[in-house]
Amino acid sequence: MRQRTAPAAGAAARPTAFLARRTGHETFNDLIFLGLLLSLAWVPFLLGSNRLIAWGVNAVLFGGLLILFEAGLLISGSRPPVAPRRLWWGLLLWVALVGWILFQLSPLAPADWQNPFWQLAGTVIEGVPGAEPPGGSISVTPDAGVRGLVMLLTSSMAFYLSLQALPGWTTGRSFPARAHCHRGRLRGFRPCPARAGAGKPAVVRAGGVYPAGHLDLRQQEQLRHLRRDRPRRHCRPAD
Repeated sequence: MRQRTAPAAGAAARPTAFLARRTGHETFNDLIFLGLLLSLAWVPFLLGSNRLIAWGVNAVLFGGLLILFEAGLLISGSRPPVAPRRLWWGLLLWVALVGWILFQLSPLAPADWQNPFWQLAGTVIEGVPGAEPPGGSISVTPDAGVRGLVMLLTSSMAFYLSLQALPGWTTGRSFPARAHCHRGRLRGFRPCPARAGAGKPAVVRAGGVYPAGHLDLRQQEQLRHLRRDRPRRHCRPAD
């Protein structure tokens, strides 16, 4: 009787496709990314979102997608593809900007910082019986400041979702593996024999490391030309 040989070490790995990932959480992230694309496609309407109702819809769309994305991380116990600690300087500047906008809209600013318009308005309103003097602030048009804050928060949510939900991030890493070698320039994959297993060549693609047998004919031909024409130097997986 013939004994079945054990599969090679790299044979168990298989390439994944969009909306057909290994885990349900990765497929859920693909759905989030699809919703992000549809939301971005909606933005140019209504004169490039140059209407209040458009920005209200944008805030609901991107805010809802962000809530779903974070809820998926909590339920699955996964980590975000890009760790917030790697974005600390950007987050610090963003928090400072949002805090300064809120401070301009609030009546907590000292009287010397407030716009002179509010003092003039208070003098006029004092002559109206039963009218209360308005509270002062740095901003002379708080409504416009609120609209600007909504636009900033909506744009920030869209950027954060694009950064986190973009397909192709490597599992457990903060940045994606490069799509090609700096020498080989092989589009879409690169040789990586150190992680192939059983002496078979493997390639690093968006979803992980896969045996070369999973490539299509065009990619296999490119791989053969690369190994024949280029020096025997291989790129290591990027951290």
